[in-house]
Amino acid sequence: MKFKSVMVVGAALLCGACNNSDVERTASRAPDAPVQAQPSVAGVAGKVLEIQVGQSSSESILLGAGGVLETSIKSPGAGDAIGIGVQIGNFAGASDGEIEMSACVEQTCASGRSKLEGTQDNSFVDVTLSTPVPLRDGDKLKVKIGKVGGTKDVAIWMYNVETETLAPDGAQRPGAPKLRITLR
Repeated sequence: MKFKSVMVVGAALLCGACNNSDVERTASRAPDAPVQAQPSVAGVAGKVLEIQVGQSSSESILLGAGGVLETSIKSPGAGDAIGIGVQIGNFAGASDGEIEMSACVEQTCASGRSKLEGTQDNSFVDVTLSTPVPLRDGDKLKVKIGKVGGTKDVAIWMYNVETETLAPDGAQRPGAPKLRITLR
């Protein structure tokens, strides 16, 4: 799987109904309501581990088509990861295209995609991984999140946690997206 990084070329106002460009934009507030968990990986029974994060940083990283962010977290448990999810903002359903995520532990990587159409705003979008990724409690899990296609941005909500996230513009941002892992 290849991800394409997008360079920041300017700033624009955040607007759920606006067309996106290859410009990274930042939302100014986190979701008001608690996240409503959607069923994780479709049709697969498994244990869902939510990555513990601090309070919302009240910011998001916006991904347009081709935009990618990268982060690393410690695995909160052990098992075979068969899916991964991330909390998104879809601007009341306006985001389109697909989310592509990859999860890697050492040399073992897997990826998957999920459509953004039909997702719930300020909730999780989950992908089924192409192959299970074995995790041990405390393993360093590298995660890439990218947006493929579409004309409307998707917001990846950021939370306070002791790690950094590489944004599409190449800048390191404090914190990480809210993630969850489905284990078999």
